[in-house]
Amino acid sequence: MNMIIKAAWFILSIPFTLMLISCEIIPLDYQNGNNKKSTNESSINIQHRPSEKIATASDNYTRLGAGYLAKNNYEKAMLKLQKAIKLNNQNANAYNYLGVLYWRLEQTELADKNFNKSRQLSPLNAAINHNYASFLCSQNQHKKAGVFFDKVFSNPLYDRLASAYQVSGDCDFSVSQLDSAEKKYKKSLHLDKNNIHAMLGMAKIYYKRDNLN
Repeated sequence: MNMIIKAAWFILSIPFTLMLISCEIIPLDYQNGNNKKSTNESSINIQHRPSEKIATASDNYTRLGAGYLAKNNYEKAMLKLQKAIKLNNQNANAYNYLGVLYWRLEQTELADKNFNKSRQLSPLNAAINHNYASFLCSQNQHKKAGVFFDKVFSNPLYDRLASAYQVSGDCDFSVSQLDSAEKKYKKSLHLDKNNIHAMLGMAKIYYKRDNLN
């Protein structure tokens, strides 16, 4: 609670125009078991599955594209991700990163198209659903975003669950659903007591409620 109080004092020093929702972009970790396809997903389009060599090459291009994306080198990121998909059009991770890339470029229709393709290929992937939910929230599609956040929350093994609860809380706060946002922030802090974004979220709630009273 002391940390939240400190965060509250900190947030009071921030101009209100900066108290905006933080839709976090989640990088996919290829060593993370959360990104492995389920047995049912693995059977999708099995007749079109590329060879192991080609699939590995596609994954490598995806990694390169993700690296360039992290460095804000969008031109090279685009080239590598498009190459990854050319090699393997079943590469869910590549479509996911393209969704993030188009989101950053504010080409929302293409972002939505690539996120949806990614989800179709790997519907149980918590990281992909996390990204898509965050994107939807940024587009003021809060109700639909909630559906995909719930998909993320249904996976207790997802290693970025604390972040997902925090971003979902930000989404609720942006439409003044303070009680729901508070529950999400508390769940986030239960999973990660050092999540400063969730602390700031709680501080914003206290600040807003104090102004309403």
